[in-house]
Amino acid sequence: VIATLNAGDHWDPRRAAADVEKIVRVQRDFWGRLPYPRYHILNLLTGGGGSDTFVVANRGGVDTVADFREGGSARDALDLSELLTGVGAPTGAGLVGHLNFVLQGADTVLRIDADGGGDFLLPNAAVVFQGIDLTHGLADQAAIIDRLVANGNLDAVAA
Repeated sequence: VIATLNAGDHWDPRRAAADVEKIVRVQRDFWGRLPYPRYHILNLLTGGGGSDTFVVANRGGVDTVADFREGGSARDALDLSELLTGVGAPTGAGLVGHLNFVLQGADTVLRIDADGGGDFLLPNAAVVFQGIDLTHGLADQAAIIDRLVANGNLDAVAA
């Protein structure tokens, strides 16, 4: 399943408004301001049961994944292959200039520099993984990325 904004049968506008407010609050707390001058793109993604692939293909927004799962047979994946350019090997060493994972409270924030220049203060895109620590206490970005690639949770190279 490829997940997009989930406005399915159980859409609750009050909950959606509360979720958007939380996302904006988290972004302000993390960046000290909203990270994009024209901050209009807020996507809340949910995959539900089973294995899901979350595709980030556009610059200039923040996607929030509410139910990302790392392990087991129902693990989820993040597909950045349409967004990133100049990626060599799909390894931590090859992606460290593109991706920066930071634990923020109970959430993991991924800041993305599409061209690999390592400009994470003004990223091209960001993904907030709610309620999951994808860093597992690691400070080494290459090690975090290698772990996610090895587990099948990250696809960053176009096929």
